[in-house]
Amino acid sequence: MLAEAVDVRLRDLPVAGQPPRYDAYLAFSTGVEIFYGGRQARAALPYFKRAAALDSTYALPLIWAAWAHSGTALRSV
Repeated sequence: MLAEAVDVRLRDLPVAGQPPRYDAYLAFSTGVEIFYGGRQARAALPYFKRAAALDSTYALPLIWAAWAHSGTALRSV
């Protein structure tokens, strides 16, 4: 709930079950900032992977990692 309060991008996402661990959220959020701050997909990948490793129930970083791995995201890098 704290993450949603301070990061408006997360308010509209559907939430099922428990929120992610805070350290996993921070790693994911850092990856999102890197990804959007210049479309740096390669630089964001380690943060998405770390977030997923810190909380195996947190699927969102895995989705973003897949997107970052996709040809669309990496083509401009």
